[in-house]
Amino acid sequence: SYIAVLIDADDRARELAHLESLCRRFAQALPPAGATHYRANFGPARLKWERHGEFSGYLVIAPGDAEAPFANPAATLMPAEWMAAVPGKTVAAMHVDIVSGADFATDSAALSAHFGGHGVTGASIAEDAASVFTDFRIHDDGFSRCLVVDRGLTRGQAGRTLQRLVEIEAYRLLALLALPIARRQAPRMVEIEQ
Repeated sequence: SYIAVLIDADDRARELAHLESLCRRFAQALPPAGATHYRANFGPARLKWERHGEFSGYLVIAPGDAEAPFANPAATLMPAEWMAAVPGKTVAAMHVDIVSGADFATDSAALSAHFGGHGVTGASIAEDAASVFTDFRIHDDGFSRCLVVDRGLTRGQAGRTLQRLVEIEAYRLLALLALPIARRQAPRMVEIEQ
């Protein structure tokens, strides 16, 4: 599970204090002073926090259920009150499940069932070592979904695929923040062109 939040420079200390509260709760080492990334195990889940220039990302990694993708998202393994109090404005939230492709059904009906009955789009990646599917919708839990059907990814490829998918989602949604501004400017741009 991944969450990207816009965070003001003034709230960076509060963000770090929030992360430190989780570390204390689980007796983990605190992030070093001035850190822009941190990772540690918190119970059954691993959390990776990364501060980017304009946002911060929280990636929660845990084993999933190959028979029921998205049934028990990794984010639910973190303390709910801690997740709800992450400082900043959420701009992206996505669950990614990576399942073995050996016997995993990828026909339209089977895929749609994992995405709340919605139509699904997908592509083959890594020279056909996997396929990635999504419906580009935000579901009832506030997260979008992405399913990776692994047909031979190496561990490194799987990790890079996960990182790329969540970053694509974050930057895609950040780019959409400018859409209302662009739409308001459209009449003015037509006027300037004429």
